[in-house]
Amino acid sequence: MPRPLVLAAVFLASLLFWLLWNFPAAPLVARADGVPLAGEPLRLTAVRGMLRQGGVDWRWQEQSGRVDWSLRWKGLRPGVQLRAHSGGAELAGWFTGTSDSVRARDLDLAVPLSLVSDQIEQGGADGTLEGRIGRFSWKQGGVPRVEGNLRYNGGRVTWPDGRAEVPPLDGELYNEEEAAWLVVRSPEGTRLMDGQMTAGTAEFRLYRAWPILLGVSEGGDPGDVIFQVNEAFGPS
Repeated sequence: MPRPLVLAAVFLASLLFWLLWNFPAAPLVARADGVPLAGEPLRLTAVRGMLRQGGVDWRWQEQSGRVDWSLRWKGLRPGVQLRAHSGGAELAGWFTGTSDSVRARDLDLAVPLSLVSDQIEQGGADGTLEGRIGRFSWKQGGVPRVEGNLRYNGGRVTWPDGRAEVPPLDGELYNEEEAAWLVVRSPEGTRLMDGQMTAGTAEFRLYRAWPILLGVSEGGDPGDVIFQVNEAFGPS
């Protein structure tokens, strides 16, 4: 290629990169305003900044919050550093993906359980669920790959005819035998509940150790499964 054409190509590529890097976020974000989620429109307002770094306020049903983003590279892979806030809940981490996959690294989350229990008429809980997920990846039709830890800092759990004080609990997220696992244990290390997900099924188990912890069990082996749910999903 003649030298002038090479220089012109470099100039045009640099100009395109500069325009994209400094393009305001509002025109593109506005296209998502009103997009229906579960039958209700997602409202986006107060768009700030550029595509490379900005933020937006959102409202969906009775929930509202704020999302801030900035473009970041992890090695040779481009991605977005996100931080979201809503009603005391927070999520921060780095995300990237393609049309059929998603990856995340260094995720930090904090969710006050009151946000969830307010939606449950027959019970409630306080305290906060916190998490640190070092790596997460998922590709359509595959098994999620995950590595991280969750922690409930303890609090009060209530139901129609009782209540109990729950100590801090720890959860572990990991992969084993072609499945992604979540295991929650008591302070003594007893398994309270667990769940696993494969490429086509999800399973959740609750052990007798949980009602023993709440003080409502009449005895039995803490390792007995007292509740179990299996769900198949994927293409029919």
